[in-house]
Amino acid sequence: MAFKYRARTEAQWQKQADQKGFESEGYIKEDFLLYKPAKGDNYIRILPPTWEEPEHYGYIVYVHYQVGPNKAAVLCPRKMKNQHCPLCEAQERAAREGDKELADELNAGKRVLCWIIDLKDREKGPQVYPMPWKTDAAFCKLARDPRTGDTYELDNPDNGHNVSFERVGEGISTKYEAHRIESRPSSVSTQFLEFIEEFPLPSTLIWRDYDEIKRLYEGEDATSSDRKEDPRGWRDRSERRDEPPREETRREERREREEPPREERRERDEPPREERRERVRMREEPPPRDDPPPRSERDYGRETSGRDDERRGDTRREETRREPPPRDEPPSGKSRAQELRERFRK
Repeated sequence: MAFKYRARTEAQWQKQADQKGFESEGYIKEDFLLYKPAKGDNYIRILPPTWEEPEHYGYIVYVHYQVGPNKAAVLCPRKMKNQHCPLCEAQERAAREGDKELADELNAGKRVLCWIIDLKDREKGPQVYPMPWKTDAAFCKLARDPRTGDTYELDNPDNGHNVSFERVGEGISTKYEAHRIESRPSSVSTQFLEFIEEFPLPSTLIWRDYDEIKRLYEGEDATSSDRKEDPRGWRDRSERRDEPPREETRREERREREEPPREERRERDEPPREERRERVRMREEPPPRDDPPPRSERDYGRETSGRDDERRGDTRREETRREPPPRDEPPSGKSRAQELRERFRK
């Protein structure tokens, strides 16, 4: 069999070109760009919210950072969905044991997600900015004119205002200062608005369940049997002190549904022997069927022609359901978001 070479797409080549030796798990889907403020001055435009019934241009999230050996960032299911969170449970244990450093490290930080345009690099199009809540509060304070009481609608696509700030420091000592609002209003390109309308901020998030967050924190694979054995995962054994051992519970359940011996079940469920023989004979010798009454040739022709019409109709319906023939060009291998972003560079 001759070898057939299969060419990779441009997107696949680019993905390998951008690979890193250390991959960190995030909470934003990889189809979307994440805005990271540069050191020094940053100049952005905040875009309006596009999800249902928004109260603010930003979408509030709570994130656990530096999770496990991969330094993952995960959304907190307790604070955002009122569900069990292994990291919050671990934080509570650390606080009870007096380990303040670990408790602070496991705390979920508050961020304000918003779509923005980096005015120094417009070709990238809309990017997700996990804005610190203090930066968001500073912009909202500046948006209100203390003299007139008027409010600058920062995210208004037709008459909004660009904002700027300065990033100072590195790592945990990073600060955002010198927040400013441009007094002259301006508009936003419609292609940017179409993009964020198709992808509201909630649709960009990665949600992880209890077990997946636990695996990221521990840095090892948890078997599916562990989840069945204890679906609550990390909870202290003291919380289950009053529960009977699982093996005793299972034995008790088996006693409650104790079934009769096999011979009793057979005599109870099977019909009498003569009735069984009659059933076998009926299967081997089916009763004769009455012959249908004679039909005229005209009736028979009308019946068969109707069936032919139905068959032809079914064939036509099948043809309409067939998929179009495959195209000769190879698939792009790009997501919808990546395809839209390419238009911003043209």
